[in-house]
Order: sequence, then C-alpha cells, then structure tokens
Amino acid sequence: MKDYIVKELEQRISSFQQLPYLFVGTGFSMRYSHAPSWNTLLFDIWTVINPTKKERDFNKLKQKIEMDIASTKPDLNAEEQKYYVNPILASVIEKEFNDRYYSDDGFDIKNDYQEQKQNECQQHQNNGNDAEIVGAGKIAAENPGHDVQIAGHRA
Repeated sequence: MKDYIVKELEQRISSFQQLPYLFVGTGFSMRYSHAPSWNTLLFDIWTVINPTKKERDFNKLKQKIEMDIASTKPDLNAEEQKYYVNPILASVIEKEFNDRYYSDDGFDIKNDYQEQKQNECQQHQNNGNDAEIVGAGKIAAENPGHDVQIAGHRA
C-alpha cells in the first residue's frame, strides 16, 4: 500500500507544470514553534490593552459577539456562525487598541508585550523540547539523506 501511495504521488507531482505548495495548518506551528492559537493570540493582545480586566471579561465580550452573530445571521448554522467570531473580535480589539494608543500617553505596548513574551519564551526554554528533539534525531537516523527539523532544531 505504501509503495502504491508513493508511486501515485510521484506520478501526480511529476505531471504538474509547477512545483506544488504544501499547506501546513496552525497546529504545526503551535506544536513546534509554540505559536499561539488564534484565541490565545487575541486574548494576549486584549490583556495587554486591558491589564486590569479578568479573563471572564474577555469571555463575556466573545459571548456577546457570538450572540450578535446569531441574531444578525440566523440563516447560518452554529458551525458556520463560529467562523465570524474571531474576525469580529479582532476588529473590536483593534478599535480598543487604537483608542488607547492614540489617547493614552502612558500606553507602552512594545515594552509590556515584549516583557510578557520574553517571560513565556523563558518558560518554554526551561521546559525544553527534549523529547521532540530526541524524536527528530531518531527520525533523521532512520532516514539518512533527509533534512529533518523539529522545534527549530535540525537533526
């Protein structure tokens, strides 16, 4: 079966007029480079803008947007409605950011966000990716001549 799949892929790729593109979803970058999910990214930015508010305030904002979508787009089912939440939430956060940035002289997003991210990076370094790096080494050993890179490390 494996040989059939490899042969089929080789045939299809060799018939292309240009090289194919490989699309890798967010799960890949989240796992191997510790990139945040969309929800986490939006929450992180929201907390920088609203440092005194609690997570429940963010969740209430998100729920309000979900309710607004349900009432303004009743023709969509719940699964379709959820695709509108993050773009609208991002727009709301952008407006809050702009309002604060242009009206609050003490708002120093760069230093606040940098400090937060440096702390998170330090935590990831302390936790380490040893198991994944060992796994990458094993994959590389089993597949000589192939370039294997996991968690930013070349095996």
